[in-house]
Amino acid sequence: MFHIDIGRVIMKHTLLSTLLAFGLAFQAHAADLVIDDSVDRQARAWLAHLDDGHVDKAWEAGDPLLKKVLPLEDWLKSMKAVTALGTVQRRALSSVTFTSKMPGSVDGDYALLHYDTAFRNKASTVETVILKRDADQLWRSVGYLVK
Repeated sequence: MFHIDIGRVIMKHTLLSTLLAFGLAFQAHAADLVIDDSVDRQARAWLAHLDDGHVDKAWEAGDPLLKKVLPLEDWLKSMKAVTALGTVQRRALSSVTFTSKMPGSVDGDYALLHYDTAFRNKASTVETVILKRDADQLWRSVGYLVK
C-alpha cells in the first residue's frame, strides 16, 4: 500500500505552474527588452546623422514613406529649427511604444521612442522618433519631432 499526499502534489503542481508562468513571463519580458534595445539602437544610429549635422543623411536613411511625404527640400527647411537648438548635451530614452496603426499612414509595425534630451540652447526637450519596420525587418525613421 502507498500513500499520495494530494495536498503536497497540488502544492508542487502550483509551484511548478507558477515558476513556469514566471519563466515564460520573464522570457516574454526579455524578448521585449531585446526589441526595445534594437529599436533604440536603430533610432540612435539615425539620430547620429542629425547630431553630426548631416540632416540630409538622416533623410536618406529614413523610410521611403518619409521621403514620399516630405521631399528633401522640405525636410531641410523643417530641420533648421532643430539644428538651431545646438549640440546634444544629454539624451535618455524615456519610453517606447509599439503600435500597428499610425494616423494617416499604412498599417504596419511602428515604434514611437521618446527621449528626454538636453540641447546646448534648450535644456529640456522631448524628442520623438517614429520608426517603421520594413520588409527587411530593419527599423527606419518615418518621423521626428522635438517639443
